[in-house]
Amino acid sequence: MKMGRLGVWAQVDCMTASAEAEFARDVEQWGYSALWTPEAMGRDVLVIAQTAAARAVLGPNKLLCVEQKVLLETNAASAREVARAYLRPYLRLSNYVNSWRRAGFDDGDFADNGSNRLVGTLVAWGDEDALVGRIRERWQAGADHICIQALHADQSKSTFDGPNIDLIQRLRRSHVRATRRGECRMLPRTAVPVPRGCTRVTAGATTDV
Repeated sequence: MKMGRLGVWAQVDCMTASAEAEFARDVEQWGYSALWTPEAMGRDVLVIAQTAAARAVLGPNKLLCVEQKVLLETNAASAREVARAYLRPYLRLSNYVNSWRRAGFDDGDFADNGSNRLVGTLVAWGDEDALVGRIRERWQAGADHICIQALHADQSKSTFDGPNIDLIQRLRRSHVRATRRGECRMLPRTAVPVPRGCTRVTAGATTDV
C-alpha cells in the first residue's frame, strides 16, 4: 500500500486505548491513509514557502509530509480569534518563532498573539472550498502527504478534547469531489511503501494500528 495524499492529526491523550484504536479504524474507513499523533510540542512543520524549500532540499524522490491546521469558519474576526487561541502556545516556543522568522515573519507578526498575516498563513480558515484550496497549495509546493489538524470553531472546545470529526469527514468528501473535477492533480513522485492499513505516525516512527 502506498502512503495516501491526506492524513489526520489528532490529540488522542483524552482517549482510552480502545477508543483510540476505534478512532484509527474510523480514520481509515473515512478514506485517510494515516493518523498522526503528537509526541511533544515543537515538532509540527512548515508554512507553504518552507514546504517548497524542503522539497528543493530533498529532491523529487523523498517523501515530504507536512501539517496544515484547518478551521471551518467564514467570519474573519471569529476565525482569527479561534486561530489565535490555538497558536498562543506556539508563540511562546522559540523553535517555532525562529522557524517563522526564517519564513519571513518578524517581531510585529509575533506581537499581540500574532498578526493577521501570521494567523492566516498558519491556519487555513474559510469555507470547505477555501480549506481544500490551501491543501492543494501545499501539494503544489511539493508536499506528498498533508496531515490536516481539524480545529474546532466552537471556542469551548480544543484539540485536547478530541478531534473535530465532522470537519475531518467533510474535508475528505470535499477532497474527493475536487479530485473528480481534476483540481487536485499533481506530478507523480516515487512511491514510498508503508504497511497495510491506516498508518499511525509519531515523530519519525510509523506503526500499524
